[in-house]
This record gives sequence, C-alpha cells and structure tokens, in this order.
Amino acid sequence: MDGKRGRLLVELFVVLNFAGLVVDIFLAHSENHFRRSSEYIPLVFSIAATIVLAIVVPLRRRWPAVWRDVGHLVAGSQFWSGWPG
Repeated sequence: MDGKRGRLLVELFVVLNFAGLVVDIFLAHSENHFRRSSEYIPLVFSIAATIVLAIVVPLRRRWPAVWRDVGHLVAGSQFWSGWPG
C-alpha cells in the first residue's frame, strides 16, 4: 500500500469514526432523554464534523491546505464540544 492510499484510508476512518460517534452519543444520551441541553453539543458537533469532513475529503488533493486547516479545526474543536456534554 502506498503512502497516499494509506492516508486516504486513515482519513476515511476518521470520517466513519465521527459517523459512528453520532450513533453512540445519541444512544448514550437517549438513556436520560437528553436531560440537559448541553448534552446535544457533542451530538451536533459529531454530525457537523462528519458532514464537513465528508465534503472536504474529495478536495484534499486540489486544496491540501484547506484539508489540513479544516482537519486541525475539527480536531481542536472536538475536545471543547465533548467537554460540556
């Protein structure tokens, strides 16, 4: 497997991981019926991250800086979105 294909597989894994988190977070917080409104923050973030990364993955070759910056933004924001929920 060459480096570019390996990177693509890692990037697709990240997108699918966020998609899996949507289901995981929804099931976990459904147990208490999203009692606090802050519990929606990680759910909404994971949905948004999945959509944004899925849109940007095909553009990574044309605009690698955009892919890198969006990836850093999503990774950096992930901590803050899960903290209150």
